[in-house]
Amino acid sequence: MDSEQRTRAQAFVDLHREGCFLLPNAWDAGSARILESVGFPAIATTSAGVAFSSVAPTTTSSPSTVRTVASIVRR
Repeated sequence: MDSEQRTRAQAFVDLHREGCFLLPNAWDAGSARILESVGFPAIATTSAGVAFSSVAPTTTSSPSTVRTVASIVRR
């Protein structure tokens, strides 16, 4: 884990220490960017949302699901 990943991980841990927080679920890259733009400090993914938003039903390990989740994640 590099220093940027450690910093992000610590920020996520700190959110838990501050009390309750809202963790929205993105189903694709566009929804993730919208949630980010309105100020959410952390965003989760939803396996059902990713599957339902795709053209064909997918499983959590299908190449299509992996590509969609990868497009959500910023590196």
